[in-house]
Amino acid sequence: MARRHWLLALAALPAVAFAQGTVSGTVTYRERMALPSDARIVVSLDAFSPNGGQKNLSEVTFWSNGRQVPFAFSLPYFLGDPEPGATYGLRARIEVGGKLLFESPKHSVVKLDGKGRATLGLVRAQHGDLWPLEGVEWRVIEIEGQPLPFKDSPPTLEFDAGEGRINGFGGVNRFSAAYAWSRPGAQIDPGPMTLMAGPPERMKVENDLVRLLSLVNRLTIEEGQLMLWRGEKLLLRLDRART
Repeated sequence: MARRHWLLALAALPAVAFAQGTVSGTVTYRERMALPSDARIVVSLDAFSPNGGQKNLSEVTFWSNGRQVPFAFSLPYFLGDPEPGATYGLRARIEVGGKLLFESPKHSVVKLDGKGRATLGLVRAQHGDLWPLEGVEWRVIEIEGQPLPFKDSPPTLEFDAGEGRINGFGGVNRFSAAYAWSRPGAQIDPGPMTLMAGPPERMKVENDLVRLLSLVNRLTIEEGQLMLWRGEKLLLRLDRART
């Protein structure tokens, strides 16, 4: 009788939602470059919540052992309690001797339905000596995918590594912001701003810029352009100012 009550109690417990499986695919790059035998390949699966949060779910590491791209991978995952509305993305990187050589330019969206496959195309890692973040005036050219509505005196950002601060111009006012960057993660905290008034069109761009800067949690530099992201959503695109 006691065992029967125990079984009934288990049956009364709420079901726990979970998902587990394996996502697979290949890692490759287009450059004609042979990898040494000790190249390290890392593939990661991340979850993105509807509010912009990002969480690593699973990761697999393996070595080239003399092989060349494409590399096949199989990455197991387990979701204890999937978040409604969450999306999932894969990324990869290749390291040699502790130095990043190739990396995903962005996550590749994948479905966790047990059939998910992805081809992860990597690009050459862009180190500071190739596309520096600091010491460059970055000019805003897009806000949430839309080009600026004016061409003259666009908003600009200048990153000061020594002070950990950004000197910014919003199109009307100047402002400063604290920033931290640990590739690829980033955080920006806008600070003081001058209080000049300007045309409504410029004031809107300025307000949108400051608001979006506070949401940034990742940045990339791709082909000379600075991309500021919230998870997988591109918030701001900037180009190096021409002198």
